[in-house]
Amino acid sequence: DNDYRVWGNLGTALLWAEADREKYVAAKSRAIDLAAQALDTNPRDNQVRAKLAGYHAEMGDTTESLVYLSHFGETPDPALPGETVFELGAAWEDLGERDTALKWIKEALLRNYSTTELELYPGLDSLRADPRYLEMLQSIGSEVGEVVG
Repeated sequence: DNDYRVWGNLGTALLWAEADREKYVAAKSRAIDLAAQALDTNPRDNQVRAKLAGYHAEMGDTTESLVYLSHFGETPDPALPGETVFELGAAWEDLGERDTALKWIKEALLRNYSTTELELYPGLDSLRADPRYLEMLQSIGSEVGEVVG
């Protein structure tokens, strides 16, 4: 009941299932409140900060999302795990910043974020339809010496 990730996942599932908008907003708002409390407890937790950036972006709150995204700068910190870098890329996509989203998602894949997860993530359907996405996958395959995609 007090885990921001559970509420965030519920909200996202409701959004993707095109369920009752009111239930989606309630779940995502609860996730935001709980994540903000977690960040107050541990202000260094970049995973929580990335989740908050994504939650706000998904809800259409550009200003708040950018507050959290600004903490990460323009280039992914080498210490960030691929999952966190991916979440930041998805937030950029939700904000309509495709070029930035592609840059962060490429970096997440270079940090071993799962291409299968990326392919199945419903929130990125539009990004995957962009020809630059396939170019990015081919580029990564060249960088790591294998075929990706």
